[in-house]
Amino acid sequence: MKRHIFAELAESKGIWVFKQDDSATNYRKNGHAATLGDPGRNNRYRTPKRILATLKARGTKPSILLPSILAHGPEHVGRYYFEYVAVSILGLSFANFSKGFTPYENEAHHLIPQAQFLALFGEREAAMLKRVDYNVHNGRNLIFLPGTLKGCDFHNLPYHLGSHPTYDTHVANDARQLSNELKELSDDACTEEVLINIKERLMSLQEKYWKLLANAGARTVNDSV
Repeated sequence: MKRHIFAELAESKGIWVFKQDDSATNYRKNGHAATLGDPGRNNRYRTPKRILATLKARGTKPSILLPSILAHGPEHVGRYYFEYVAVSILGLSFANFSKGFTPYENEAHHLIPQAQFLALFGEREAAMLKRVDYNVHNGRNLIFLPGTLKGCDFHNLPYHLGSHPTYDTHVANDARQLSNELKELSDDACTEEVLINIKERLMSLQEKYWKLLANAGARTVNDSV
């Protein structure tokens, strides 16, 4: 007899609901680890020519709080790479993008914005999603973006300025497509295979949005779609 996952599997607590659990409070940490472990994503922040040009144009000198190095040299440029860990002369250490102030003001942006995405599903379809082994705070659902236009100069990424309704609408179109497909399924049809497929769809959407923003250039997130 076929096991009906939809009927038997309990909701995954804390996955689609905002709660102050480890996954929610540490989503920046999750995103940092995922980006650091992915050569493609990590290398997106290796833009030596842009970094050097920006440092020279601004006359930026190496921080006096860090070990002394040659201004505008390879080590200075490398301090703006994703993998760089700043160790101050006081012994304090901060990995780039592990905080919202290093190497410049930045935001950890959720590629699939939880509240807007889930709100587009009916009660039944939302309940089905809550049974999928998917965490909106997983590291690959994050991209680190400048918090101001000024920060775009280093990596040519869009900057995160407040709300982004146009971006959310773009995501909503994909959400509606998935919602319509779920509506066509009967409860008995929601087997483990279907749940796995839904998770794969969500993970695929993350990659789609990451590539979209990674190639958007210096503009707001809202103007990137």
